[in-house]
Amino acid sequence: MEMKDLRQYNRWQIAHEARLFVEGSQEHYCCRVRDVSLKGVQVMLKEDLPKDSTIKLALTLSRDCVIRPDAWVAWHKVKEDINTYGLYFTRVCDADKEKIYRFLREHYPEEVNRNWFRDAAPTHVQGGEIMDDRRVFARFPVNLPLKYLDSMRNQEGNAAIMDMSAKGVGVVANVPLQPNTSLELWVSIPSKKEPFYSRGEVVWTKLIAPNEYQTGINLEKADFMNTGAILRANKLLR
Repeated sequence: MEMKDLRQYNRWQIAHEARLFVEGSQEHYCCRVRDVSLKGVQVMLKEDLPKDSTIKLALTLSRDCVIRPDAWVAWHKVKEDINTYGLYFTRVCDADKEKIYRFLREHYPEEVNRNWFRDAAPTHVQGGEIMDDRRVFARFPVNLPLKYLDSMRNQEGNAAIMDMSAKGVGVVANVPLQPNTSLELWVSIPSKKEPFYSRGEVVWTKLIAPNEYQTGINLEKADFMNTGAILRANKLLR
């Protein structure tokens, strides 16, 4: 595997003071970058950012490292009046990727060396969620009914969602769902007339009790808008 391919799956915890500018705002915000990768950042700041939307931003990590990606506000938490946001880069140019890498090598060489291969493999799975997504695709506990259809086996059934992110769901069912199985999914949301529809692939399944199986499903594509609606229905997001 080429170094460039390895690099895109790493995340680095840096706790770095930075400045953030969002297009349409009138000022730069002071923020703390908790961790960063070539796919996104996790930032802490006092100000509110737009929810369920793509934003154009300028993030100043140092005098010679200013990146200007488009980002989706993937998730948001508040603690003691400080906002923590997971920002997923929907568009980031190669030049900005190189800036991030040079910044890390210059300012956090030990962190880069320590984590270079730890998160490199995109096939690592923990708790049903692809490891390289765990930073911006935070998981939240959810309790909602789910219907699924395995069209290849002409099998349909019911399950209960126990947790979810914009990229995956953890469910409990009374039958084992086989890894690598493609599923159509429908989630009933109390506040919506129509169920949330998505497609996904079974990543893992394990027996947790007699006739009870826990399963991790990787969604075909990140659907931030519908995920936000589901989490708000469960009162997990503001």
